[in-house]
Amino acid sequence: VRKDKDIPDRYELIAGARRFRAAKQLGMKEIPARLVEMSDTEVREAQIIENLQRADIHPIEEGIAYRNLIEKSKPMYTLKDVAAKVGKSETYVKQRLGLTNLTPKCVKAFRDGEISPSYAVELARLENPKSQDKLLQECINGYIDSVEDLKKEIREQVYNELGNKPWAKDAKLSEIL
Repeated sequence: VRKDKDIPDRYELIAGARRFRAAKQLGMKEIPARLVEMSDTEVREAQIIENLQRADIHPIEEGIAYRNLIEKSKPMYTLKDVAAKVGKSETYVKQRLGLTNLTPKCVKAFRDGEISPSYAVELARLENPKSQDKLLQECINGYIDSVEDLKKEIREQVYNELGNKPWAKDAKLSEIL
């Protein structure tokens, strides 16, 4: 715990929320706790790392936690910093971060087990939400049988979208781009 910045004689729980809830259910009025001084960034980091140690954490929740750590920390964390803090590879962290770019339909399908993590990672690579949702539907309907087929479809989607850009018809711009 740390002292609450706004309310005197109150404490903010940093870690151990599940233990705290269990103690309350047992009717305990006091709990043993260690008082620490931590900055908001240090608190956020400790809470995220504690949550990431849960066995049942969903990959999307993991991605959101990494994103929060990167976006809300001062000084800002890099991908490399986050990977080092949580003991994962940069590729792993990057894939989890990518999941935060899924459309709501894709997130729901992933949470409901309609698509696997591998499919979700691939769909997240598409920047166009309509393309994500279209390919998601094809995966769910069985038109796309494997991750390799999905990768192929994504490559074709990206190339098709690039082919529809106005600059593609301008020889000078096409050459530059």
